Amino acid sequence: MKAIISIFILLPFISFGQNKNDAELWTGISLQYDASKKLSFGYDAQTRFDKNFSNLKTFFNEIEAEYEILNDVDFGISYRYSQRFKTDYFENDNRIALNLSYGFKLSETGLKFKARGRYQWGFDRLTAINEYIYPENEYELRLKLNLKYENDAFKRIIPFVEYEMFKPILDSPNINFLTAYRIAGGLKFDLVKKHEFEISYIFDRTIQTGETSH
Repeated sequence: MKAIISIFILLPFISFGQNKNDAELWTGISLQYDASKKLSFGYDAQTRFDKNFSNLKTFFNEIEAEYEILNDVDFGISYRYSQRFKTDYFENDNRIALNLSYGFKLSETGLKFKARGRYQWGFDRLTAINEYIYPENEYELRLKLNLKYENDAFKRIIPFVEYEMFKPILDSPNINFLTAYRIAGGLKFDLVKKHEFEISYIFDRTIQTGETSH
């Protein structure tokens, strides 16, 4: 079993639609179990603080199963239960996601590239929010590109960069092609006994006025 401890720093968080500039702190822990060479299971727990790290914005638990259907091609399904802070109470939020990913090495350079497509469906929100205010965010497509570097002579530190974009499924006159995009860069540290520690800097830009279910 591999245990992964991750720390994320999101600074700044910009939303032009809500005229909001904020610094966020994301922290989390992940566990992964490889049942076979092709099948693996994972668990993630995460907390997200906004208002310059002073307010608990969201916390969630997520379980996932992933299976290698072809060489370097993985299919996964995940379920997330989260609670989001809404002024003076926490609102329940459920999400199911289907993932398809493909990764490969770039010759012998040590660079590895991975692309992941995600279709996600959020439910159990307030009916008025889902159906009238921004229904385009109930169903969403996400595309994530990841590039990392692994040096055989020094495997303990792995730098990486990522780009992810968010696209609603349903069209709306108030929504352009994308609702948000995210750029990240950081370091992953390979520790002893199959433990990993990760720290990254994330720039997240929300383009639309509606909420995006990141």
